[in-house]
Amino acid sequence: MSSIHEDSRQQLISMRKEAGLTQSELAKRLIPSCTQATVSRWEDGSSSIPFKHYIAFCIACGVDIGSYISDESEQTKANQSNVNKLAD
Repeated sequence: MSSIHEDSRQQLISMRKEAGLTQSELAKRLIPSCTQATVSRWEDGSSSIPFKHYIAFCIACGVDIGSYISDESEQTKANQSNVNKLAD
């Protein structure tokens, strides 16, 4: 079973690659002080990405934040429903 941290790390990599961006190209689309090394640290897990940068990361990769949050919410509801059924 993978950890939330590992899943998040893999998600960052997938979003960037699906957008067809290198780490350097993505860094340039984010905040002015962001570098390729910073993106690399987020992706390899040696540094946590701040939430505001995560949002910028998603936008730069063309990911619809609303649908991502909605999908998470629906999955959470489905999981809770399954837990409730098991508890009965």
